[in-house]
Amino acid sequence: MRSSLLALSLGVLLSATGCNKSEPIDTGPDTDAPPAEETAACEARDEAGREMTAGQTPDTTAPLLPIGTEPATVTLVQDRANYVRVEITEPGTFVLYGAETGVIMHLQQGVDALTADDPVPNESCADGVPERHDIVVTEPGTYHLRFAWAGFRSIWVYAVLLPEGG
Repeated sequence: MRSSLLALSLGVLLSATGCNKSEPIDTGPDTDAPPAEETAACEARDEAGREMTAGQTPDTTAPLLPIGTEPATVTLVQDRANYVRVEITEPGTFVLYGAETGVIMHLQQGVDALTADDPVPNESCADGVPERHDIVVTEPGTYHLRFAWAGFRSIWVYAVLLPEGG
């Protein structure tokens, strides 16, 4: 009797699993995946990218920082202001990653510094990127990024522009 019951139970179980085959359920995009800009910063982290020396004044002689194409290694000059130029082509959020903390001071248009939230680390990569700055820019134009000397000879940075509403 016991073996008959076991055989019957096993038969019901096998037929139930055979009849109830279901397709995998699509739960939509992976919500645990880091944003694309963080992944790009992680991938660029091992590259020196464009090498440049920061300019002393925020004008057209300050070197041009690439946006979204490659990282940059910016050499800083002791005991002076250090600027790079940024050409913003459309309104959006300028996202800047820095490999050192406390070196990126601000983004400015003309003499006005744009406000930004406190920087946060990008912990999506194994090595991480210590600072991520998100700065809203409301119009296209020439901007300048100022760095503090802070005892560093150079700083690795990676910049992207996230379009408005995107």
